[in-house]
Amino acid sequence: MGGCSRAEIQRTYMRNHAPFPADLSMQVKDFANVLIEMNKNLPLLPCYKDNPTYEDDDDVPNASVALSSMDLCSILLDSMPKEVQGRFNEINPMDSLRFDLNGLARELQPMVNAISEERKKRNNNNNNSGGS
Repeated sequence: MGGCSRAEIQRTYMRNHAPFPADLSMQVKDFANVLIEMNKNLPLLPCYKDNPTYEDDDDVPNASVALSSMDLCSILLDSMPKEVQGRFNEINPMDSLRFDLNGLARELQPMVNAISEERKKRNNNNNNSGGS
């Protein structure tokens, strides 16, 4: 990929390849802060729209703009392990839109903690059963 597509690459990475640690070892707030820092860099990166060939093309969006708060919340939710997403959807079956990333991080942290504890208990039970 050429130098004019760095913002698009960053956006794709954030949306598709930045998972929350599967072992739930990170605080949700810390992960949200990583997303915030990545988002701050988007306006600094070149995008396809910077190429003179595409600068007047209405079909080529300007990717060198920060993501919205709603987009960041969506990325945070999508980055969560399926167990956390499932718990969130159970609690919020009709209202999953969020616009405050820090608020969402605070909302998700108890779910992450509970699932982490459940996993530890399950592992302890498996280890104590002398399983074969």
